[in-house]
Amino acid sequence: MVFRDPDLNIADTIEALLPDYRILADLYLEKTPEDQGFPFHTDFDSIGFMERPEDMLTVWIPLTPVKEAGSGRLSIVMEEGAVRLSLIREANQLHSLVRIADPSVPEHPPFQITHQEYDYMEKGKVTSALDAGDALLFCNAFFHKSEDVYQGKRAAYIMRLVPKDAKFSKTRLLALRKLGQNLAVVEELLKTHYPEAL
Repeated sequence: MVFRDPDLNIADTIEALLPDYRILADLYLEKTPEDQGFPFHTDFDSIGFMERPEDMLTVWIPLTPVKEAGSGRLSIVMEEGAVRLSLIREANQLHSLVRIADPSVPEHPPFQITHQEYDYMEKGKVTSALDAGDALLFCNAFFHKSEDVYQGKRAAYIMRLVPKDAKFSKTRLLALRKLGQNLAVVEELLKTHYPEAL
């Protein structure tokens, strides 16, 4: 998941549009009718290595048109209540990561979205119609979900952007490494910021 497309000059575009951010990682995802729509989530569990993971931005670029129901559009919830809920989820997930590194930390029940919270997000979601190559930029504190694909395939290119002065948690990096999540990014960050931990 380490950023691997320097030949496309994407880094220059990001620098021009968001000069305080840099590309940390990218990924390519395909979705078919066999894949269920991914439920509302944030990405804190896999990118919880930042001291302030809510500062991470996601750029979501469909490589196929996503203009109508069944094309695999991305829905985002930007309502304040949903953002507050996502920060509760973030605290819960970061607590779980710290427990992996230090089992003496007391356990806490896992975060669960209630039916009322899910209905609230369903009502407040924004589902954009995008052409191939359009870009959707959103904060990782926003709940988002992938809608169903009825036929064919939806492809998307995704970039994770972090502030250039972002700080990274050694404890949570080591926990993610232990879990085997985002290993390429985790190893790169440990090598850069905490080489003694390798």
